[in-house]
Amino acid sequence: LHKATYAEIPTEWKEAIGAKKQDSVENFLTHALTSESIQTVLDSLGDFDRDVLHKIYTHGGVIEVDTIRNYITVNRGKFEVCIPHLTSLYLIRDIYYVEDKFIRVVVIPKEILDHLQYSPILPPVKKGTRVRQEKISANGLDFFLNVKKLLSYISRKGLNLAKSGKIKQADHKRTETELLSPDIEIFPEKSQVYQIELILPILKLLGFVDIKGENVILTSETDDFLKKDIFEIMKLVIHEVNEARTRRLSPPEVFTAAEVPFYEKGILDKTVKLIMAHGKINVSVIFSHIVRDHLVFAPTFQIKTYEEDLADLRKEIISAIFYLQLFGLIEVEYPQRNLSLSELGKHYFNHDPLTTPTEKGGITINPDFSIIAFPDRVSIQGIHLLKAFCELKDYDRVYTFILTKDSFQLGILLGYEKETFIHFLRESSKAELAQNLLFLLDDWGNNLPIVTITEDSVLLRTKDALVMELLLGQIKGKKFVVEEVSPTGIIIEKSKVMEVIAIAEKLNMIIRLNR
Repeated sequence: LHKATYAEIPTEWKEAIGAKKQDSVENFLTHALTSESIQTVLDSLGDFDRDVLHKIYTHGGVIEVDTIRNYITVNRGKFEVCIPHLTSLYLIRDIYYVEDKFIRVVVIPKEILDHLQYSPILPPVKKGTRVRQEKISANGLDFFLNVKKLLSYISRKGLNLAKSGKIKQADHKRTETELLSPDIEIFPEKSQVYQIELILPILKLLGFVDIKGENVILTSETDDFLKKDIFEIMKLVIHEVNEARTRRLSPPEVFTAAEVPFYEKGILDKTVKLIMAHGKINVSVIFSHIVRDHLVFAPTFQIKTYEEDLADLRKEIISAIFYLQLFGLIEVEYPQRNLSLSELGKHYFNHDPLTTPTEKGGITINPDFSIIAFPDRVSIQGIHLLKAFCELKDYDRVYTFILTKDSFQLGILLGYEKETFIHFLRESSKAELAQNLLFLLDDWGNNLPIVTITEDSVLLRTKDALVMELLLGQIKGKKFVVEEVSPTGIIIEKSKVMEVIAIAEKLNMIIRLNR
């Protein structure tokens, strides 16, 4: 443009920024390329033109003419009106790109792209679309508590598979009522995914589940895992998902993250880096940045494969942002979908201390054992304990919980100490804890009617306690024995039967195998 005359500058552009009728090109460009002038031009756009520009922007700032023409036509616009108008405002350039042949493309100039990185253009709300309520959402530790809850659910009730190899619909619904409901609505098309479909693949990575017949079963003891600190579980889960794409695994479909595949670690790192650099960043800016870095500026860039490559990359970006939200590492500002690191995210990525303390008066315990919790006065760990030991009834700026015998005992089954919860209640409740509440918690915590049923175990008996003592001397410490039930009886792992027989024969014992 520096070679153009002032008369050659489009009138539409001059009018949009209120330029003088006569001026030099240098003065005009100095004024026109300021952030204020660019924003003035953007603000002058109608809804449809804004939508088209947003489409090109999230495309990485470059799009083949045939593609944008089809988009405009499908949305009942006129290509021959929209594109020339955006061109006259110098928001886009309509040019030819030389590859194997001349290809006509629409691109956004660098100056406009640089402005949009910090002042993103948001698409208009289309008619019939439900507008999200203005709010800031963060999931905290909910997903990691759900991992523990699903382990407990499988151990207590099991999971059944349909003939298709997928979880039965009845189990889908039952688990949804037992699990918390983290916010996963940043991408509406992914918001209907069942929590169980997100957790089972992770439990498989952790080595806790497998298929036996038409059931999902636990393959190892879970008590030690459930008793781990929730932040340790968080780090362990995130590590397993980070590494998932590097492993050559072909699990059964029920253990595959099909609806939202695990992310590529490099894309996640780039996304986090962008969020940190901006402090607060719009989803569209992340898409534009990563598309340009990974595709547009790639040495292998080809316009003829661009749409296919872009579709694959968009899936990767969606997965990275989805799991960052699911894991509670970012908070989302609706309806614009601006992202920033959450308190938990700053703690995980930057090792910052968790800043929200638990204050006296942070919770109110009512006589009916309903509990009101104020999130700005209760730590993230405190809210987590309430969700572990109580039923969450409602959240609208404040949490409403109900403490019941079943919910309290479930908290203990999930690996938490009742003393930890009672200490939290004392520290956060403004009033002294009622004696009847303390009595009930003590009673509920000391009387868990647990019945343990162990499959795939074998009873081994001898007539003489000395013979059992001799055999135990050889097999103890080898993880063969599940439990010693009497001086002449033990329960051993079914998979270890043949090894125990071999050891008994070496001791000149006579085997009687009942099957």
